[in-house]
Amino acid sequence: MMLTYFAIPLVAAILMLMYRAVAGPTIPDRVLAIDSSTSLLCALMVLFAIMYGVYLLLVVAVALALLSYIGTLVLAKYLEGRSVGE
Repeated sequence: MMLTYFAIPLVAAILMLMYRAVAGPTIPDRVLAIDSSTSLLCALMVLFAIMYGVYLLLVVAVALALLSYIGTLVLAKYLEGRSVGE
């Protein structure tokens, strides 16, 4: 029950970051907002895995974190104007 109080600020932060991703003035702001929201989503998934005992969510959270990291790297290379192999 106590862990529910940790989920509320995480959901509020994710909602604020999603607003920033939609209304961000520049593309790097949007990329940063999406990357931060996926990190918080991973934390929320870990919290739910602990709360409900569904430990498959831990694997999904790690996979989402890895995909988010790789996606951020690819977008940063693209915005810099270099190809992914450089």
